[in-house]
Amino acid sequence: MRINLPGVITDFRLAPANVHDLEVAEELFSGVRGWALSDSNYWSPDLQEKGREQGLSWLTPYKSAKREQTPWPRWLSHKRYLIDTVFSLLTERFHAKRVWARDAWLFFAR
Repeated sequence: MRINLPGVITDFRLAPANVHDLEVAEELFSGVRGWALSDSNYWSPDLQEKGREQGLSWLTPYKSAKREQTPWPRWLSHKRYLIDTVFSLLTERFHAKRVWARDAWLFFAR
């Protein structure tokens, strides 16, 4: 899911569970410039290189906490809190954890 700084969802992709997050991220962020804040599932040197080529800087923590040299700055932690808030709203308001849709039509109808 891609959100902007006020917390509005600007784009999203719904993928099957057997598709890795990195594959979906390449499609979701193609043609986007600036910076993208993500969690450790999106840490990949290949993805960061492709992002640099198009003008996108990935702000992603390492997969392992041992490799983290310095803690994230406070302003970056606040941005991460915004992302968590948006996902919490989706979970609470739309009961996203309780959707047992058998096809895409039922999922989007809910």
